[in-house]
Amino acid sequence: MIRVELTSLFAIQFMKQISIFMATHSNVELSLIQDGSRKL
Repeated sequence: MIRVELTSLFAIQFMKQISIFMATHSNVELSLIQDGSRKL
């Protein structure tokens, strides 16, 4: 099992790609974290 943490803003930008990735890689767990970048 591989765990990947993404920020919400990143996940929203790449939602389609992430959903395809999750469908094809069932052993990878993606979790969203509420953490904004200071650059935004």
